[in-house]
Amino acid sequence: MHRLNRGALARLPASVRRPDYDFQNVGVGIVHLGMGAFHRAHQAVFTEDALSGGGDWGILGVSLRHAAASEALAAQDQLYTVETLASGMDYRVVAAIRASLCAPTHRSRLEDALASPQTHIVTLTVTEKGYCLGADGQLDLARPEISHDLEHPLEPISTIGWIVHGLAARATRHRRPITVISCDNLRENGTRLGGAVTAFTERSRPDLLPWLEDNVEFPPIGIASAYKSWMMSMHTAGSSFTCSMHATAPSPTSVCRAATPSFARPSRTPSLPDS
Repeated sequence: MHRLNRGALARLPASVRRPDYDFQNVGVGIVHLGMGAFHRAHQAVFTEDALSGGGDWGILGVSLRHAAASEALAAQDQLYTVETLASGMDYRVVAAIRASLCAPTHRSRLEDALASPQTHIVTLTVTEKGYCLGADGQLDLARPEISHDLEHPLEPISTIGWIVHGLAARATRHRRPITVISCDNLRENGTRLGGAVTAFTERSRPDLLPWLEDNVEFPPIGIASAYKSWMMSMHTAGSSFTCSMHATAPSPTSVCRAATPSFARPSRTPSLPDS
């Protein structure tokens, strides 16, 4: 068995779907925070489909805590396998994630990516807990990670702290607009994300507020209804997705869960952490 990488693509069986575009020359246009199984098996796959039409919309995947996912991707030239379970098994190599990093160990790279004029979208799948909201839906200033980031805004550890840090760098360098999208199943996700970012900015960088209001969008995304409809259609077709991070050519050896429990097949080896 050989590890999946660029060199292995030509040796894969014809039944394995491979990227049909020049992925090695695709630039990064999206920074994604929270590189878990859901993102790798769904959002990144939709981006893969779009990249077939051209454009620099590659993804920089960011793990906010653990380095396991970014290290596994780096060892495989950022390639991984999505396995579709239906009447049989279907494999697809995905290349939409063009770079990956772990925030605690690559701080300057993440700051540069968030501030880059080539980055047009920041997306998040960090679970509801990652937004550090209180019971009222507002930013919980008493949360230890938020307290830390307010005291040390140049050394963020929270999702909200990182977003504001990146936006501040962006405003300083070129002031170009950007869209920040919550892709979590969170009620009023765009409004709550925007509110948390604004509340943090008010207390840490109030001079940034006018630029933020005019140049940063937090659109609401109906994840619950869209995902439910999509999963219902997949259930009707008898299909689900899993995502292999430690893939070999031609078959995967480690599967990370990306389907609902009713669809998930038991993992053959321990799964990687989600972020």
